[in-house]
Amino acid sequence: MNEFIDSLDSPDGIGGLVSISERDFTFYVGREEWENALGNERRVLFLLAYHYAYLRLASEEDVPHPQFVILDNPFQQDVDPLLVQQGLEQLSRVCDQREGFQVIVATRRRLQNIGAHRISFDRVFNPEPGL
Repeated sequence: MNEFIDSLDSPDGIGGLVSISERDFTFYVGREEWENALGNERRVLFLLAYHYAYLRLASEEDVPHPQFVILDNPFQQDVDPLLVQQGLEQLSRVCDQREGFQVIVATRRRLQNIGAHRISFDRVFNPEPGL
């Protein structure tokens, strides 16, 4: 996760190094639990870093993890779109190295510099009365 965050063009990162407690698997940023240490903007970057680390673990042949990530509009919470784009590019590179890996990003933004297929559809909520 720290490798991911360090590669972003963000001078402050997310405010500290990410670590995990071996005792209860709680994530920390600096000395605080991640939920308390991060505001909404930095939480998006933290969660992108989490998914990056997750895919990297899945790329190890002896670690049985699913090989996909679903991101619901990471371009939110006033995060600099350039940082999100850089994060998605890192996730894309992990997928490029392994057949079968997928990252699904629900967004209306055009994703630059990412070898991806785009599927768009109209949102339909409650298409029939009473459903």
